[in-house]
Amino acid sequence: MVNILKKIFNNIIIITLALLTSFNSIIARQSDNKNLAVFPFAARGMTDIEAYAISDRIRNEFAQSDQYTILERGMMEEILKEQAFQLSGACSESSCLVEAGQLLAVHYIAGGSVTKVGNLFTIEARIVDVESGKIVKNVIEDYMGPIENLLVYTTKTVVQKLLGVESGINSIALIGKSDLLVKSNPPGGTIYINDKPIGDVTPYTIQGLSEGEIRVKVQKDNLVSEKLVSIGINEIKEIGLDLEPEKFTLRVYSEPSGANVSINDLNIGQTPLDFTILDTTNLFMLKLSKAYYMNFIDTVRFSEKTLQRLYYTLQPCGQINIIKVKDTDIYLNKTLILSKNKQIMESNFQVIYSFISNKITIDQLEIREYEVWINKEYFEPITLVLKMDKDDRIKMISPQFQRKEIDNELLPQHRMEGGILVIRNDSIPANIQIIGNQYKTDSLFQPNQIEQIDVPFDNYRVIAQADNCFIFDRSAEVFSSTPVVINISFDSPKQRNAIIMSSIMPGFGQLYSLQDSKGGIFLISSWFGVVWAYNSVKNYNVEKDNYDELTSLYNSSVSLDDLTKYQKLLTDSKENLDSHKLQLSVALSLTGIIYITNLIDICFFYPSVYHQNISFNFNPIVNYYEVSYHF
Repeated sequence: MVNILKKIFNNIIIITLALLTSFNSIIARQSDNKNLAVFPFAARGMTDIEAYAISDRIRNEFAQSDQYTILERGMMEEILKEQAFQLSGACSESSCLVEAGQLLAVHYIAGGSVTKVGNLFTIEARIVDVESGKIVKNVIEDYMGPIENLLVYTTKTVVQKLLGVESGINSIALIGKSDLLVKSNPPGGTIYINDKPIGDVTPYTIQGLSEGEIRVKVQKDNLVSEKLVSIGINEIKEIGLDLEPEKFTLRVYSEPSGANVSINDLNIGQTPLDFTILDTTNLFMLKLSKAYYMNFIDTVRFSEKTLQRLYYTLQPCGQINIIKVKDTDIYLNKTLILSKNKQIMESNFQVIYSFISNKITIDQLEIREYEVWINKEYFEPITLVLKMDKDDRIKMISPQFQRKEIDNELLPQHRMEGGILVIRNDSIPANIQIIGNQYKTDSLFQPNQIEQIDVPFDNYRVIAQADNCFIFDRSAEVFSSTPVVINISFDSPKQRNAIIMSSIMPGFGQLYSLQDSKGGIFLISSWFGVVWAYNSVKNYNVEKDNYDELTSLYNSSVSLDDLTKYQKLLTDSKENLDSHKLQLSVALSLTGIIYITNLIDICFFYPSVYHQNISFNFNPIVNYYEVSYHF
């Protein structure tokens, strides 16, 4: 019952407020005044509480004028709440303000935003005609300093500009008892107080200032300087300003933020940012780029304002990544963009090839459908149709090639024609295997030996082994009359690498340097010592807990039999503890000896090797063709 009465009472209040609003609207229409509502300003870079305080201050400044009848904030909130309209600072656009004004039944509505970047505040305010939807007046006011002064002075300035009333400095600042002497180098500059000229030039004493902070600016031709000055009560103060060439600021915003910005090909940072310039006569080539968004390029000519804001909305783009692109031709929509010799062709797409990862990235693509064609010699071509949308616009391709099949009737002739495989051995004896699907050979090559071998068209593996050297293993494709040359060149273990590996774990260096037996002994021995030491510590801890428990029982014994029993058990436990200590010492000593012996062996008894990447000169057996290398 109480809830029902409460609901009825609330509805009566809402209806009363609506009637009062309608009554105010009728009275306003009959008079010269128009009713106006001040909507909360949107907060950007600051708290909603601070923006609300600024909105209230602007509402109060409007209320002190006689141009509009101001709708009280509480009434406005109740009406909008009843109409289920979200009363928040997000409503700063004209369309949103018009919608709120229609619900409030007012002629005009004021709103906007308050932005804070660093120590700079920017109030953007507008009055909108609710009936026509047109902006009656729009004001942008910048202020740098404490927010308290913004509430006291800047809000007043904003409202006066919205009302079309320009006030001089005398009506605001020259009402106190403090004096300020302003000097400049060079002299003769015009003095501004809070961006308002006072009509005098430096040096000059400004009389009648109130206590607080003011911004003093002096300008002479293109030279300017400004300073925030704190004025005390009944104070006589002197300041000097060194005039410098006037600086202009280009402020760049983007949606989304964090876009890289370059001006005239110079990278200056990420949005939002300020770019300071001195010469406003030049054109500025501005480029915004962000991963997975289309690059944006604009030509900017600076205005007469010292601060020019630019707002850009970046459009999403598509991207295609293709890996394993070795020896391939890649086409996008029938346009060759990457040749098999890794030459990037001219196209309308942004193409990036990475030699390290063997990957190609096609960027800055419109969100639509694309056809990718990948061609590799002796393999079946791959054709893919990629459909992009805003939720799936980054594509990754890992092509799986299938070798072209040769007609069985032509296979014998194809195999009979074959190709030439040239094997060049290095300066040490080596056992070399050549393995193909239809061909296999195994022979010993002497130092500096060169062999020309006729083989059928096929894929081959060339495996070579030599004493004290790493195994050589290469692939070769023989599918043309051009000889394929394989240079057998061995690498041997480096002692420096072996020492590092043996320092990490005994035996690793010996295994690396192809001393398998010795490396296995060191490795197993060191592991045996480590395991022995670990078990000794583990058993010691278990026995120590047992010893502590027996000691407690011995100390709490009250009979002679218990004392005798626990004394014997304590003696046995103490012997076990000493045994585990001895085992731990032996295990650690053994491990240390193995470790030191392992380092001595790898440092002073490193095996002699036959090969250290030795290069050699030779006279080739075949010299009537050009050699091409395939690895």
